[in-house]
Amino acid sequence: MAGSRVLPADARVRVLGISAANMNDDVAPWTSTSEAALEFALDYAKNKHNTDTIMLDLRQLNFRHCEGYYSKNAKACIFLCSISEMDEKDQMIEIYDRAIVWTDVVIVATLIRWESTSSLYYQMAQRMNCVQNQIVTHNTTI
Repeated sequence: MAGSRVLPADARVRVLGISAANMNDDVAPWTSTSEAALEFALDYAKNKHNTDTIMLDLRQLNFRHCEGYYSKNAKACIFLCSISEMDEKDQMIEIYDRAIVWTDVVIVATLIRWESTSSLYYQMAQRMNCVQNQIVTHNTTI
């Protein structure tokens, strides 16, 4: 399986938490219940199951929207995303590094309003398409 690793007996499982709570902390700081639940889950995993944990806060990262390279040419949308290669300020690379290379488990916390997740979640998910496209267009795993 792509991204799987064989763990030595003494290795710790790595748990990545991704907060997709879309809030403006500078203008109107408040507690996000979905983010609080994620923090609780990560703390539980760390303290009760001896895991390594990291939380990424999408609202603190600067990453561009998907620009539809797949629609132009399927081979133009492969891992590593063309946007990340062209734009050194694009921080999606941090998400790729943690979600694909580092972690064993990913927990995503997002608000749900009007039966939809946050726009940050969709922005991240669309940019993750390059991972699947790498497999589909090149028949390789990362």
